[in-house]
Amino acid sequence: MKITQIKTLWPENEDFRLERLDTGEQYIFIHMLTTASLSSDNGISVCPAGSCICYEPHSYQFLAAHGKQGLVHDWAHITGDFHKIALQYGFQFNQIYQMSEGSFITEIMQAAELEVLHSRPHAEDICTMKMTELVIKMMREIENEKAEIIMPEMRSAMLEVRAKIHMDYSRGWKVDEMAKLAHMSPSRFYSLYKAVFGVTPKADLQVIRLEHAKVLLAEGRRSVREIAELVGYENEYYFIRAFKSFTGNIHGYKKIWRRDISRLRMISLCIESLFFQPSILCKHSYTIEYRLHICGGVFGIVCFLFQLKVFAHQFPVTGGWFCIFIFKQGFQFLVNFRHSV
Repeated sequence: MKITQIKTLWPENEDFRLERLDTGEQYIFIHMLTTASLSSDNGISVCPAGSCICYEPHSYQFLAAHGKQGLVHDWAHITGDFHKIALQYGFQFNQIYQMSEGSFITEIMQAAELEVLHSRPHAEDICTMKMTELVIKMMREIENEKAEIIMPEMRSAMLEVRAKIHMDYSRGWKVDEMAKLAHMSPSRFYSLYKAVFGVTPKADLQVIRLEHAKVLLAEGRRSVREIAELVGYENEYYFIRAFKSFTGNIHGYKKIWRRDISRLRMISLCIESLFFQPSILCKHSYTIEYRLHICGGVFGIVCFLFQLKVFAHQFPVTGGWFCIFIFKQGFQFLVNFRHSV
């Protein structure tokens, strides 16, 4: 691993803006000492002082000053096998970390900066040790924050935020948006949410979405695509995979749909015995018989149109067969009525 460029307490004016579509072969580590706009895997967000991020090679990078105070930050360009150090200690690239106490980062980077500036013997080895120390202390700080005692007021605030998210579960929530509700950094919110509820924000949101989906599927009134959209999934097939993974299987809900279709079929057979065989009811009254023929035909056509709209989309095989059956019977007895006249 080698540090090719490094600067600490580096200032920029209030108009500063940097955008790289591709960071190239280097890692770029940034530690903010003022508020700034930073890009990450979650998009561009305004981050407070103490925020850190390391971009992996060939990433998108955006950095801009936020406010009239300008921008002050520590930064380093690194080549080589820095990913091995990150992997060993669980450090994630392209993710914003919020350090409540980040002065140690500047101190470590200043020591590395002196090694690079004066080209001292074994400077590369010293820099590798310094960056390893930086990563270890950062991850230790994060673990300490996770393990801290959660005050009742903070737990209450997290419960309030969670309730707002659950009330609007179909919204395309991002962790950044959730964190804003709690007035926290994304990394701080993420760790605290998991500490309080024992699950990540995204996983918790998925559970509430799929619980609502179970109710809607059991009702059997909407198509899978409609239900997926209602509970916040843009992709129908991703919803099916998520639902199957959540429930273990989806066959129980298919049985509910088949049961509803069976009931409709039973009703249609009962109506057929009344309208499609009117002579059973009245063998000698042609007026009543003709009226029953007309009712049977009209009912068949109405059922056909209704089935096309409601069931054919959800049940392309069973629903389609049912539509054809009803229409065939209705049309047949309209023809019989015409011949009888």
